[in-house]
Amino acid sequence: MSIPSRLIFVWFGEALPWSAIIAVRSAVRTCRPGETLLVHEGLGEDAPGVAEVLAEPGVRLVDAGARWFEGLPSGGGTAHALYRELTSPTARANLLRLAVLWKVGGVYMDLDTVTVKPMDDLRDLQGFCGLEPVAVPREVARSVNPLRWGGALGRHLARLACARHPRGVGAFRRIEGLYTMAVNNAVVGSRPRNPILTRAFREIALMPRHEALRQYRLGTHLMQSLTGNRSSEDMEVLPAAYFYPLGPDISVHWFRDGSAGALGELVRTETRVVHWYSSVEKRIGVQDLDEAWVRAHLDSAAYARLAEPHLE
Repeated sequence: MSIPSRLIFVWFGEALPWSAIIAVRSAVRTCRPGETLLVHEGLGEDAPGVAEVLAEPGVRLVDAGARWFEGLPSGGGTAHALYRELTSPTARANLLRLAVLWKVGGVYMDLDTVTVKPMDDLRDLQGFCGLEPVAVPREVARSVNPLRWGGALGRHLARLACARHPRGVGAFRRIEGLYTMAVNNAVVGSRPRNPILTRAFREIALMPRHEALRQYRLGTHLMQSLTGNRSSEDMEVLPAAYFYPLGPDISVHWFRDGSAGALGELVRTETRVVHWYSSVEKRIGVQDLDEAWVRAHLDSAAYARLAEPHLE
Protein backbone atom coordinates (compact mmCIF):
# COMPACT_ATOMS: atom_id res chain seq x y z
CA MET A 1 0.00 0.00 0.00
CA SER A 2 1.35 3.42 -0.94
CA ILE A 3 0.70 6.75 0.77
CA PRO A 4 -2.74 8.13 -0.19
CA SER A 5 -3.01 11.24 -2.35
CA ARG A 6 -4.07 13.33 0.63
CA LEU A 7 -2.58 16.41 2.28
CA ILE A 8 -3.19 17.06 5.98
CA PHE A 9 -2.87 20.32 7.92
CA VAL A 10 -3.77 20.98 11.56
CA TRP A 11 -4.75 24.29 13.15
CA PHE A 12 -5.99 25.45 16.56
CA GLY A 13 -7.42 28.94 16.71
CA GLU A 14 -10.14 31.22 15.36
CA ALA A 15 -8.19 32.65 12.40
CA LEU A 16 -5.56 31.38 9.98
CA PRO A 17 -2.40 33.44 9.66
CA TRP A 18 -1.76 34.78 6.18
CA SER A 19 1.29 32.56 5.75
CA ALA A 20 -0.94 29.49 6.26
CA ILE A 21 -2.82 30.44 3.09
CA ILE A 22 0.48 30.29 1.19
CA ALA A 23 1.26 26.92 2.80
CA VAL A 24 -2.03 25.38 1.67
CA ARG A 25 -2.08 27.01 -1.77
CA SER A 26 1.49 26.03 -2.59
CA ALA A 27 0.92 22.42 -1.46
CA VAL A 28 -2.35 21.97 -3.34
CA ARG A 29 -1.17 23.64 -6.53
CA THR A 30 2.18 21.82 -6.55
CA CYS A 31 1.09 18.33 -5.44
CA ARG A 32 -2.47 18.28 -6.87
CA PRO A 33 -3.72 15.79 -4.22
CA GLY A 34 -6.98 13.87 -4.29
CA GLU A 35 -8.07 15.81 -1.21
CA THR A 36 -6.73 18.15 1.44
CA LEU A 37 -7.89 18.08 5.06
CA LEU A 38 -7.58 21.11 7.30
CA VAL A 39 -8.23 19.50 10.69
CA HIS A 40 -9.04 22.24 13.17
CA GLU A 41 -10.47 23.50 16.40
CA GLY A 42 -12.02 26.97 16.37
CA LEU A 43 -12.32 27.77 12.68
CA GLY A 44 -15.57 28.58 10.92
CA GLU A 45 -16.05 29.05 7.20
CA ASP A 46 -16.19 32.82 7.76
CA ALA A 47 -12.96 32.91 9.82
CA PRO A 48 -10.07 34.99 8.44
CA GLY A 49 -8.09 33.02 5.88
CA VAL A 50 -10.54 30.13 5.57
CA ALA A 51 -12.32 31.27 2.40
CA GLU A 52 -8.97 31.59 0.66
CA VAL A 53 -7.90 28.03 1.42
CA LEU A 54 -11.36 26.54 0.71
CA ALA A 55 -11.16 28.12 -2.74
CA GLU A 56 -8.41 25.63 -3.61
CA PRO A 57 -9.63 22.37 -5.22
CA GLY A 58 -10.41 19.55 -2.79
CA VAL A 59 -9.73 21.44 0.46
CA ARG A 60 -12.09 20.53 3.32
CA LEU A 61 -12.48 21.77 6.90
CA VAL A 62 -12.65 18.82 9.31
CA ASP A 63 -13.30 19.04 13.05
CA ALA A 64 -10.59 17.79 15.39
CA GLY A 65 -13.08 15.62 17.25
CA ALA A 66 -12.89 12.48 19.35
CA ARG A 67 -13.47 10.27 16.30
CA TRP A 68 -9.81 10.65 15.34
CA PHE A 69 -8.87 8.77 18.51
CA GLU A 70 -11.37 5.93 18.13
CA GLY A 71 -9.88 2.58 17.19
CA LEU A 72 -6.26 3.60 17.68
CA PRO A 73 -3.67 1.09 18.96
CA SER A 74 -3.91 0.55 22.72
CA GLY A 75 -7.56 1.56 22.41
CA GLY A 76 -6.77 5.22 21.84
CA GLY A 77 -8.17 6.05 25.27
CA THR A 78 -4.84 7.14 26.72
CA ALA A 79 -4.04 9.30 23.70
CA HIS A 80 -7.47 10.94 23.74
CA ALA A 81 -7.33 11.62 27.49
CA LEU A 82 -3.87 13.13 27.06
CA TYR A 83 -5.07 15.19 24.08
CA ARG A 84 -7.87 16.71 26.18
CA GLU A 85 -5.47 17.45 29.04
CA LEU A 86 -2.83 19.19 26.93
CA THR A 87 -3.02 22.99 26.80
CA SER A 88 -0.22 23.72 24.34
CA PRO A 89 -1.52 23.93 20.73
CA THR A 90 1.83 22.57 19.54
CA ALA A 91 1.64 19.51 21.77
CA ARG A 92 -1.99 18.88 20.80
CA ALA A 93 -1.11 19.19 17.11
CA ASN A 94 1.73 16.69 17.59
CA LEU A 95 -0.72 14.13 18.92
CA LEU A 96 -3.53 14.87 16.49
CA ARG A 97 -1.35 14.55 13.38
CA LEU A 98 -0.30 11.06 14.47
CA ALA A 99 -3.94 10.03 14.91
CA VAL A 100 -5.01 11.39 11.51
CA LEU A 101 -2.03 9.82 9.73
CA TRP A 102 -2.61 6.46 11.41
CA LYS A 103 -6.30 6.39 10.52
CA VAL A 104 -6.39 7.71 6.95
CA GLY A 105 -2.79 8.23 5.81
CA GLY A 106 -1.42 10.99 3.64
CA VAL A 107 1.22 13.71 3.87
CA TYR A 108 1.07 15.96 6.91
CA MET A 109 2.69 19.43 6.77
CA ASP A 110 2.97 22.27 9.24
CA LEU A 111 1.49 25.58 8.14
CA ASP A 112 4.85 27.39 8.19
CA THR A 113 5.87 25.74 4.93
CA VAL A 114 6.02 26.41 1.21
CA THR A 115 5.85 23.44 -1.15
CA VAL A 116 8.18 23.84 -4.12
CA LYS A 117 8.13 20.41 -5.85
CA PRO A 118 5.68 17.50 -6.09
CA MET A 119 6.10 14.48 -3.80
CA ASP A 120 4.63 11.79 -6.06
CA ASP A 121 7.75 9.62 -5.87
CA LEU A 122 7.78 9.81 -2.06
CA ARG A 123 4.22 8.49 -1.93
CA ASP A 124 5.55 5.13 -3.17
CA LEU A 125 7.19 4.73 0.25
CA GLN A 126 5.46 3.29 3.31
CA GLY A 127 6.28 6.46 5.17
CA PHE A 128 8.78 9.30 5.24
CA CYS A 129 10.07 12.17 7.36
CA GLY A 130 13.18 14.35 7.30
CA LEU A 131 16.27 15.28 9.25
CA GLU A 132 17.32 18.73 10.48
CA PRO A 133 20.57 19.88 12.16
CA VAL A 134 20.00 20.33 15.90
CA ALA A 135 22.23 21.94 18.51
CA VAL A 136 20.65 20.12 21.48
CA PRO A 137 19.77 16.55 20.50
CA ARG A 138 17.36 14.50 22.58
CA GLU A 139 20.19 12.63 24.33
CA VAL A 140 21.80 15.88 25.46
CA ALA A 141 18.47 17.34 26.59
CA ARG A 142 18.13 14.40 28.99
CA SER A 143 21.77 14.48 30.11
CA VAL A 144 23.20 15.92 33.34
CA ASN A 145 26.74 16.01 31.93
CA PRO A 146 27.92 19.66 31.97
CA LEU A 147 30.44 19.00 29.18
CA ARG A 148 27.69 17.83 26.84
CA TRP A 149 25.61 20.88 27.69
CA GLY A 150 28.64 23.12 27.18
CA GLY A 151 29.12 21.74 23.68
CA ALA A 152 25.43 22.21 22.92
CA LEU A 153 25.58 25.82 24.12
CA GLY A 154 28.58 26.47 21.88
CA ARG A 155 26.77 25.06 18.85
CA HIS A 156 23.66 27.06 19.67
CA LEU A 157 25.59 30.33 19.94
CA ALA A 158 27.50 29.61 16.72
CA ARG A 159 24.23 29.01 14.90
CA LEU A 160 22.73 32.24 16.23
CA ALA A 161 25.81 34.12 15.02
CA CYS A 162 25.38 32.59 11.55
CA ALA A 163 21.69 33.50 11.60
CA ARG A 164 22.55 37.16 12.20
CA HIS A 165 25.41 37.50 9.71
CA PRO A 166 24.54 38.48 6.12
CA ARG A 167 26.73 35.62 4.79
CA GLY A 168 25.78 33.28 7.61
CA VAL A 169 24.39 30.49 5.43
CA GLY A 170 27.77 29.81 3.87
CA ALA A 171 29.45 29.97 7.26
CA PHE A 172 26.96 27.54 8.74
CA ARG A 173 27.43 25.08 5.88
CA ARG A 174 31.09 24.80 6.89
CA ILE A 175 30.25 23.85 10.49
CA GLU A 176 27.01 21.94 9.90
CA GLY A 177 28.83 18.63 10.38
CA LEU A 178 29.26 19.48 14.07
CA TYR A 179 25.49 19.29 14.58
CA THR A 180 23.40 16.19 15.15
CA MET A 181 21.03 15.30 12.34
CA ALA A 182 17.71 14.43 13.97
CA VAL A 183 14.14 13.86 12.76
CA ASN A 184 11.67 16.72 12.72
CA ASN A 185 7.91 16.05 12.45
CA ALA A 186 6.86 19.17 10.49
CA VAL A 187 6.54 17.03 7.34
CA VAL A 188 5.51 13.38 7.70
CA GLY A 189 4.09 11.04 5.09
CA SER A 190 2.53 7.73 6.03
CA ARG A 191 0.23 5.02 4.77
CA PRO A 192 -2.70 4.17 7.10
CA ARG A 193 -1.80 1.99 10.10
CA ASN A 194 1.92 2.36 9.57
CA PRO A 195 3.74 0.15 12.13
CA ILE A 196 5.93 3.08 13.20
CA LEU A 197 2.84 5.07 14.18
CA THR A 198 1.32 1.99 15.82
CA ARG A 199 4.41 1.88 18.01
CA ALA A 200 3.98 5.59 18.73
CA PHE A 201 0.59 5.10 20.35
CA ARG A 202 1.77 2.08 22.30
CA GLU A 203 4.71 4.12 23.59
CA ILE A 204 2.37 7.01 24.50
CA ALA A 205 0.16 4.61 26.45
CA LEU A 206 3.16 3.59 28.58
CA MET A 207 4.52 7.11 29.17
CA PRO A 208 4.37 8.53 32.69
CA ARG A 209 2.14 11.60 32.70
CA HIS A 210 4.96 14.00 33.60
CA GLU A 211 7.00 12.76 30.66
CA ALA A 212 4.11 13.02 28.18
CA LEU A 213 3.63 16.66 29.18
CA ARG A 214 7.28 17.52 28.59
CA GLN A 215 8.05 19.91 25.71
CA TYR A 216 8.83 18.11 22.42
CA ARG A 217 8.11 14.67 23.93
CA LEU A 218 5.10 13.98 21.68
CA GLY A 219 6.69 15.65 18.68
CA THR A 220 10.28 15.59 17.50
CA HIS A 221 11.56 13.55 20.44
CA LEU A 222 8.95 10.83 19.93
CA MET A 223 9.72 10.57 16.20
CA GLN A 224 13.44 10.47 16.93
CA SER A 225 12.89 7.67 19.44
CA LEU A 226 10.73 5.67 17.02
CA THR A 227 13.06 6.01 14.03
CA GLY A 228 16.44 6.21 15.72
CA ASN A 229 17.03 8.92 13.08
CA ARG A 230 17.56 6.14 10.54
CA SER A 231 15.53 4.78 7.65
CA SER A 232 13.59 1.55 7.97
CA GLU A 233 11.16 -0.44 5.85
CA ASP A 234 8.23 1.52 7.31
CA MET A 235 9.69 5.03 7.50
CA GLU A 236 12.28 6.54 5.15
CA VAL A 237 14.31 9.22 6.90
CA LEU A 238 15.33 11.73 4.26
CA PRO A 239 18.26 14.20 4.29
CA ALA A 240 17.68 17.75 5.52
CA ALA A 241 17.66 19.15 1.97
CA TYR A 242 14.22 17.60 1.31
CA PHE A 243 12.21 19.62 3.85
CA TYR A 244 14.65 21.67 5.96
CA PRO A 245 17.19 23.18 3.53
CA LEU A 246 17.78 25.87 6.17
CA GLY A 247 17.46 24.49 9.67
CA PRO A 248 16.43 26.11 12.96
CA ASP A 249 17.54 29.75 13.44
CA ILE A 250 19.39 29.75 10.09
CA SER A 251 15.96 29.81 8.44
CA VAL A 252 15.78 33.54 9.17
CA HIS A 253 17.82 33.90 5.97
CA TRP A 254 14.69 33.14 3.92
CA PHE A 255 13.66 36.68 4.93
CA ARG A 256 17.01 38.52 4.80
CA ASP A 257 17.56 41.30 2.25
CA GLY A 258 19.61 39.90 -0.60
CA SER A 259 18.48 36.29 -0.14
CA ALA A 260 16.27 36.42 -3.26
CA GLY A 261 19.37 36.41 -5.42
CA ALA A 262 20.61 33.26 -3.68
CA LEU A 263 17.33 31.34 -3.98
CA GLY A 264 18.88 28.84 -6.38
CA GLU A 265 21.44 27.92 -3.73
CA LEU A 266 19.03 27.87 -0.80
CA VAL A 267 16.49 25.58 -2.49
CA ARG A 268 18.42 22.45 -3.35
CA THR A 269 17.74 19.91 -6.09
CA GLU A 270 16.08 17.51 -3.63
CA THR A 271 13.98 20.13 -1.85
CA ARG A 272 10.24 19.44 -1.96
CA VAL A 273 9.08 21.58 0.97
CA VAL A 274 10.64 24.61 2.61
CA HIS A 275 9.87 24.58 6.32
CA TRP A 276 10.74 28.10 7.41
CA TYR A 277 10.06 27.77 11.17
CA SER A 278 7.44 30.25 12.35
CA SER A 279 9.62 31.07 15.38
CA VAL A 280 11.70 33.36 13.13
CA GLU A 281 8.71 35.47 12.02
CA LYS A 282 9.20 38.17 14.67
CA ARG A 283 12.84 38.60 13.66
CA ILE A 284 12.14 39.85 10.15
CA GLY A 285 11.00 43.33 11.16
CA VAL A 286 8.20 45.17 12.87
CA GLN A 287 5.68 44.31 10.14
CA ASP A 288 3.90 40.96 10.31
CA LEU A 289 4.46 38.46 7.53
CA ASP A 290 1.63 39.19 5.13
CA GLU A 291 0.94 39.91 1.49
CA ALA A 292 2.07 43.52 1.82
CA TRP A 293 5.43 42.38 3.23
CA VAL A 294 5.86 39.86 0.43
CA ARG A 295 5.08 42.36 -2.32
CA ALA A 296 7.47 44.88 -0.77
CA HIS A 297 10.30 42.30 -0.69
CA LEU A 298 9.94 40.48 -4.02
CA ASP A 299 13.31 41.80 -5.16
CA SER A 300 15.12 41.11 -1.91
CA ALA A 301 13.78 38.18 0.15
CA ALA A 302 13.82 34.50 -0.80
CA TYR A 303 10.54 33.77 1.00
CA ALA A 304 8.82 36.50 -1.01
CA ARG A 305 9.99 34.84 -4.23
CA LEU A 306 8.68 31.46 -3.04
CA ALA A 307 5.31 32.95 -2.09
CA GLU A 308 4.90 35.11 -5.20
CA PRO A 309 3.29 32.44 -7.46
CA HIS A 310 0.63 31.89 -4.81
CA LEU A 311 -0.50 35.49 -4.33
CA GLU A 312 -3.90 36.42 -5.67
